[in-house]
Amino acid sequence: MAKEVMTTEEYVDEIGYQCPVCRGHNLSTKSFDGDAGFVWQNVSCDDCGSTWKDVYTLSSMTDLKIGKKKMIEMFKSAVVFWKEQASRGEKIFYAILYAIMIACLITTIILFITGE
Repeated sequence: MAKEVMTTEEYVDEIGYQCPVCRGHNLSTKSFDGDAGFVWQNVSCDDCGSTWKDVYTLSSMTDLKIGKKKMIEMFKSAVVFWKEQASRGEKIFYAILYAIMIACLITTIILFITGE
């Protein structure tokens, strides 16, 4: 008895490793295309000739590294803020911000040296 065509849920549960029509594993894919948080890929089964699109959605991001320009911008903003607070006579605040500025400066220097 022939198996029925897989539902979308069944196909996703199988992680797209088989044809939803014949359940074959001889699949061919084309390049990716996408728009606004979605990417799709044309897929075809070399066994039965069926075609479909696999659709991928953005679910997360990892390994964010703040760029050098943004790091410098953040550092400059901290300096302006620090100067404003210091001009008001906020001694304790001045000491804390000075320590934070030094840490930011060291981080910026390390980023420049390591090229990250």
